[in-house]
Amino acid sequence: MNRFFVAITFSFFILNADCQTINFTFESNNLFCNPATVQFKQKCTGNPLSFIWSFGNDKYSNKPNDSTSYAVAGTYTVKLSAIFQNTTLELTKTIVINPAVTAKIGYDRNYICKPGVINFTGSGTGNITNYEWDFGDGTAVVNSPTSNISHTFANFAIDTVRLKTSSAAGCYDTATTLIAIQRLPVTVDLSRIRGCIPAVVDFTATIIAPENSTITSYNWNFGDGTAPYQATTNTVTHIYSAVGNYFPSFVVTSSEGCTNNYTFTNRLYFGTPPTGQVGYAVVTPICGSDSAVFISKATNADRYF
Repeated sequence: MNRFFVAITFSFFILNADCQTINFTFESNNLFCNPATVQFKQKCTGNPLSFIWSFGNDKYSNKPNDSTSYAVAGTYTVKLSAIFQNTTLELTKTIVINPAVTAKIGYDRNYICKPGVINFTGSGTGNITNYEWDFGDGTAVVNSPTSNISHTFANFAIDTVRLKTSSAAGCYDTATTLIAIQRLPVTVDLSRIRGCIPAVVDFTATIIAPENSTITSYNWNFGDGTAPYQATTNTVTHIYSAVGNYFPSFVVTSSEGCTNNYTFTNRLYFGTPPTGQVGYAVVTPICGSDSAVFISKATNADRYF
C-alpha cells in the first residue's frame, strides 16, 4: 500500500513539472516593415506568476501580453522570462524587421491633347523587386521588375495612374497621379459683342497646350461671309461692316497635330447708328406744378435714355 502511494505522488509531480512550459508568438499588421508595431503574446502553461519581456530594442515589459515598436529595420532578439512558483523559464526568438519601401511616379508628360503614348518611371526607397502599374483606363494591371514602362492611352479621359512598389519581403507602398488625355482647352475673349457698324472687334484666344507643345495656327471664321483668316498669334482684329447677327468660330492646331474648335454661343449683333434725332416737350412753357411730357424720335433707334 505504501509503495502504491509513493508511485502516485511521484507521477503527479512529474505531470505538474511537464505542464510548466514557455512559449510566445508575435504578429504585426504591416508585414514587419519599419516602422512596425509588433504584438507579443505569451503562450505559457502552468500558470506563471509573472513575466519579464526584453524586446531587443531597449524596451521592456512585465505584462503577459504587450506590444512594442521598431523604428529601424534590423534583426532583434526577443526574450521572455516566465516566473513560476519554484522555477523560472526563459525563451528567446529572433524577429526580423524589413526595410520599408516607398513609391513615386515620374513621367515625361501628364497631359496629351490626343490619344497616345506616355512614358513612366517608378522610383522609391527600399529593396524594390516589383512595380505594379494600374493605368486607370480599364487595361490590365502590369507587373514589372524594372522601373520604366510605356503605356498607350486610347481614349480621351482623365485617368488615375497607380503604382505599387513591393519588396521580396512583402513590404509595399503606393502612389497615384492624374493623367489628362483631352482636347486643347480653348477660351476666347472679345472686346465687344454689339454696337454700330463699322464695328472693330478684338479677339483674344487662350489655349492650354501640353508641355513641350506649341500652337502652330489659329483659324478664324468671323461668321460674316468674309474669308476665314489664319493667324500664327492668339490675337486678331476684325471689322464688321454690315448690319447683322454673327456667330464666329475658331479652330486651333498644335505642333502635335491636335485640334479643337470653339463656336461663340452668344451672338454678335451690330446695327446702324440712329439718325435724325429730335426731342421736344409736348407742352411749353412748363410751370413748376405741371407734369412734363417729352417726345424723342430717331431713325433706327429702338431704345431711348
